[in-house]
Amino acid sequence: MTTSAQQNNDCFIETALHEGPVSISPLGWPADCGAECIFLGRTRLESHPKRGLLQRIIYHTYHEMAETKLNEIAIAASQKFPIRAIRIIHAHGPVPPSHASVLIQTATPHRSESFAATKFVIDTLKHAVPIWKQEIWADNSSTWVKGCIAHDLDEHGQSQDPNHDPDQHRHHTPPLDLPYNP
Repeated sequence: MTTSAQQNNDCFIETALHEGPVSISPLGWPADCGAECIFLGRTRLESHPKRGLLQRIIYHTYHEMAETKLNEIAIAASQKFPIRAIRIIHAHGPVPPSHASVLIQTATPHRSESFAATKFVIDTLKHAVPIWKQEIWADNSSTWVKGCIAHDLDEHGQSQDPNHDPDQHRHHTPPLDLPYNP
């Protein structure tokens, strides 16, 4: 796992790329926080009509840029919301169904801020971090999950495409043919 931890003003920031599935760990608890929001994104068990059951997703990353982007997102969130602590960890490599591939934890004084900050982080991460998903099916075939296009975002990290549906990124080749980078 490649981890970056820092103190940015009054906010503790930790970001990391983690080999394989991620898990929750205690977040240093700031005394002035009454809320911690934990988002754990998991690989869904899916069935393809011709390929069978999903066996795993392999997350391919452009490591250096992904690490930089995760840190930039954490800093942006800490500037936009009253976050006192934030952790963003994303998997790279294989993740089987029901296991977690992304963890976001935010600690804020109030729950509405923590919910909003966590939503901002996951939405921005999905659009800005160079991570590609390769699905491996029961018949050993693979498909690529289409990601969002970062240049279509506004200053709030929201897509400018009126047809954009973040839950429908399916089966397209990534922009670069990058090998798995452990």
